[in-house]
Amino acid sequence: MESPAESILIYEFQNKRPVDLLDLTASLTAIGEQFKVFVQRHDSALVEDGYRLYIKEVHSGSVIAELLAIASQSSLVAPFIPLVAQFGQELSDLIEFFKGAKEVRDIVKELGLGKKELQQYSNVLELVAKDSGSQLNLTATHGGVINVAISVNSMEANAAQNSMRRLIEAVPETITGLQRDQVLYWYQMRDDAVKKPGDKAIIERFSRTPVNVRFYNEDVKREMIDKPENPFKKAFVVDVDVSTIDGKPILYKIMEVKEALDRE
Repeated sequence: MESPAESILIYEFQNKRPVDLLDLTASLTAIGEQFKVFVQRHDSALVEDGYRLYIKEVHSGSVIAELLAIASQSSLVAPFIPLVAQFGQELSDLIEFFKGAKEVRDIVKELGLGKKELQQYSNVLELVAKDSGSQLNLTATHGGVINVAISVNSMEANAAQNSMRRLIEAVPETITGLQRDQVLYWYQMRDDAVKKPGDKAIIERFSRTPVNVRFYNEDVKREMIDKPENPFKKAFVVDVDVSTIDGKPILYKIMEVKEALDRE
């Protein structure tokens, strides 16, 4: 019986000077994080199974690592799913796009990449960008057949990072979701939940307009409303879940109160 085809991503850094361990770690970590995002788009069930990249083998000479995808819940099957090779193709397309070699399809808009994702792709190239004369080779194989091979020298890496940096600066900051350590102060409160509108507060980092407030639980509410002698004279450092429409906050759900500060 013929063995299933295995998918592997080979990471090879041909260095010219000693390798900064932090840059190497950041580069490999960024690849691992973006592979998880890639898998999430294709099959979220695999993410739940812990399907991610692991180092199978490290070779001598240049920094060479074979990266194999394994799922903690299905380790006998996961290495043979061809997503690693498909991820390698997407990674190649992105790098070529930022090098300026591919202008036809704007893969950044196509994938909906935000600041975090763009910064991680920049981290992938940081190692080679800093080492003049070096080269990073990424080869994705499935069943021993090369699906895609990417080569980036230090000059190309710097050019790609510059393109990424300009795009990162142009992408508006995403405020949706959990935001930690934000300063909030009250605009109005209602004891009667039936009355409209209800509790409203301001987080100036997101908007100077008052936004409706909900609480994670009653303990959080008491921490902000009952404990202070006058809540309107306080500002609160909170973890808050932000809901938006068209990029504008419409609801703050306060998850945790970290600190109360005197506004005066």
